[in-house]
Amino acid sequence: MKADFGMYHIYQWWRKKLSARDRSKIYNFNTSCQSYNDITRGVFGDVWDTFIDKVTDKIIMEGYSFRMPARMGTLYIGKFKPNKLNKDGSLKKNNTKIDMHETLKMWKRYPEHYRKKWVYFTNEHTFGYVMCWYWNKALCTAKNKTSYSFNPTLGMRRKLSKVLKGNEIYTDYKNISYSK
Repeated sequence: MKADFGMYHIYQWWRKKLSARDRSKIYNFNTSCQSYNDITRGVFGDVWDTFIDKVTDKIIMEGYSFRMPARMGTLYIGKFKPNKLNKDGSLKKNNTKIDMHETLKMWKRYPEHYRKKWVYFTNEHTFGYVMCWYWNKALCTAKNKTSYSFNPTLGMRRKLSKVLKGNEIYTDYKNISYSK
């Protein structure tokens, strides 16, 4: 069973759960919004998008660990060095991703290697490490927490990729143990 919760669901929860008194306290400082009823879904969405963008930038650029509210765990970027070699020194083919762009160029240049030899990613730009979004659920108090997963959006994945490939790595991400 798959469940996906987005900004709309968070907005509905916010409208339902917070009392009128709490909402008016939160938005008393803003003169354009006299009460919580003035906060439309569009305004809430703009605030939500800005918040997510700022948190994502901080996680990627500074290696920040975002501790989610309601004890839902921590989001951060983890790194691991995949074991790409067998004990005999040969390359593990099931553990390594194929670089199709370079493979197709090689096949065009050397037709005799067609479907016989492949070019694999080596991650030289990250010194052999693979970076990934990681949700640490150690402090999470949700029931059946092993059933939940975090899938970053395409924009979040592309932003991380752009920073890693742009030689602008200013941070050292957390080491995680990851085995496949």
